[in-house]
Amino acid sequence: MRTYLGRWPALFLLGAILVNLLTMPLLSLRSDRFGWLVVLLFMLLVVTAFRATAASRRMRRVLGALGGVALLAAWVRYGLAEQAPRWGYSELVDCIRHAAAIGFAGITVWLLVARALARGRVTADRVQVAICAYLLMGWMWAEGYGLLTALHGPVLSSQPGADFNDLVYFSYVTLTTLGYGDVAPVHPAAKVVAYLEAVTGVIFLATLVARLVALQIVHESSEPYDDDNEVS
Repeated sequence: MRTYLGRWPALFLLGAILVNLLTMPLLSLRSDRFGWLVVLLFMLLVVTAFRATAASRRMRRVLGALGGVALLAAWVRYGLAEQAPRWGYSELVDCIRHAAAIGFAGITVWLLVARALARGRVTADRVQVAICAYLLMGWMWAEGYGLLTALHGPVLSSQPGADFNDLVYFSYVTLTTLGYGDVAPVHPAAKVVAYLEAVTGVIFLATLVARLVALQIVHESSEPYDDDNEVS
């Protein structure tokens, strides 16, 4: 397993992101019973993201620390959900979890984007890295809404509580500028985060596509000319 993870890290990261996104709506309904599974899937996401980044040793230490704090806080939040009320659970754990997750996801996205837009041939692995960066960007903004919720209470119009699944849904709808209109930010800070996310999503896609096309054109133009491939 470790050999395959080292050979196709971006593919494993993409799979971990999709598994989390697809199972989150179901697990959020019974987070009190399947909290351990929520933490396990989040751990899978953190580990695969850590493996997919070509970071320096210092940056890996930072990522490891942020990922560890986020996982520990997630375990307290979900894995020990039944004991939390008895222990006087407060929003402090949520604040720590969301802040650490934002830092981890933000650094990971930055490293993945640098890897995707670096010079060289456009390969399937590079495309997978770019897709992972885009999906993780939506996750990062969702953690931002979660942090605002922990600090100020519900920040979305149809959010009765602090359901992270609703935050993820709103984040990706905003990132893709889909805008169904069924959920809207009601807090001033959430409105700022929402339009920043929308602008970032548009700029990211435009820059990414332009860069990948330019890299492919440069690569093809640098290849030796072959008369057999000439179209008559």
